[in-house]
Amino acid sequence: MVAEWWRRRSLRARLTLTATALLAAGLAAGGVLLVGTVRAVSLAALDREAVQAGRDVAALVAAGQVPDPLPVAGERLVQVVDTQGRVVAASPAADRLVPMVPVAEIRAGGPRYADEGRTRVVTVPVGTDTVVVGVGVTDVRENLRLVRNALLAAAPLLLAGVAALCWVIAGRSLRPVEQARRRQRAFVADAAHELRNPLASLRTQLEVAQRGGTVRLDDLFAEAERLSHLVDDLLLLARLDDAGPVRSDPVPVADLVADLAVPVTLAVPDGLRVPGDLRRVLANLVDNAVRHAASRVDVSLTATGGEMVVVVTDDGPGIEVGDRERVFERFTRLDDGRARDGGGAGLGLAIVRDLVRGHGGTVTLADAGPGVRAEVRVPL
Repeated sequence: MVAEWWRRRSLRARLTLTATALLAAGLAAGGVLLVGTVRAVSLAALDREAVQAGRDVAALVAAGQVPDPLPVAGERLVQVVDTQGRVVAASPAADRLVPMVPVAEIRAGGPRYADEGRTRVVTVPVGTDTVVVGVGVTDVRENLRLVRNALLAAAPLLLAGVAALCWVIAGRSLRPVEQARRRQRAFVADAAHELRNPLASLRTQLEVAQRGGTVRLDDLFAEAERLSHLVDDLLLLARLDDAGPVRSDPVPVADLVADLAVPVTLAVPDGLRVPGDLRRVLANLVDNAVRHAASRVDVSLTATGGEMVVVVTDDGPGIEVGDRERVFERFTRLDDGRARDGGGAGLGLAIVRDLVRGHGGTVTLADAGPGVRAEVRVPL
């Protein structure tokens, strides 16, 4: 029952409960140790005072100068007892007939309690007699009670404060983990959804072929190609999430744009070399621009201030200001009604952002009037 209840608690709650329980155990052990130490120290101080008082009286007994009553300071009880257990002399408040401790224990040595535990008694032998000194322990017990009450009052407040602090700290520490977990679950769900469409299409066409129907091989290849590209994109995103972009050797910009078979206007300076894995950044930006352009796409690469600046501009319908950040999220497609084959899976700009961030750069979208201006800045 307890184990089941514990499993149902959130990680944040379990961390808070564990930390609070450990602190409570520590406070309990510390409180017991503190009370025990205070008690031992207080009684040791009483014993030292009583022994010193007993030695002072013993000096008088040894010198044969025993006044009656015995001179004492404070509320101490002092008796001089002979070997027969008779009280030879006593302080004003002490019993003059009965020793404070039994005769058999008078010379046993060591402190002990008398008067039902209300008096701490020590003995100091002198010749054949014994000086018996008793000190009340009421003050010590009162001090111990105050210490215990203070601990009992402070401990719940301290535990509540620590629990609240642990709850806040655990929440802040686990927030990135929780965000990542939600993002991973959403990613898996979206990936499954996107993979299901081409797989379902392939399955349908294969079933038609199995039943003797006519199936165009071009359609099968198109679905297989789309599925292959989608799997490649998913693997790349998984790699970026795990370890960041794989740094590659710098290559000439001409090599990056050589395989872009799209109708674009290029403005590239000679001799500029950039990280090779930015080929995918440029390809995705150009592909996105070509998909939405009305008549032209312009691409420029420049190097200034230690940065490479890539600008891709199209003359398409543009993107609303409120959507310019959202389009970088994975599986985001603003045009829900467009064709599946022409629209892509909504991963191109997400890959661009992750690759650029991995290189310490930035990517932004702005209005091109008409169209969109995508700008990438990456340190060289």
